[in-house]
Amino acid sequence: VKTSQIVQQNLLKTSKSIRQLYSSAADVDSKVIECKLQALLRLELCRLFSAKQSDSLDVDQMAEEVADMLRIISLTKDPVVVERFLGDEVLPG
Repeated sequence: VKTSQIVQQNLLKTSKSIRQLYSSAADVDSKVIECKLQALLRLELCRLFSAKQSDSLDVDQMAEEVADMLRIISLTKDPVVVERFLGDEVLPG
């Protein structure tokens, strides 16, 4: 079993599952943290495995999910939170 498959099967959650898991208003911070984590995991997987042209990694689907995660953060909190996340965590410096 390939590493990317293990990560995809055991660590990655879809935007739909996150919306369902954190559906109550009390879970706003947890939802945002989970979305940030999922976005970073997907970006890191793309960085690590796209160079190897891994058949098991659908880069377009990963990009779509990252966009969905960022959209959830923006709608749940504020667009400024997305801006800070991208500037501080995704593209620091």
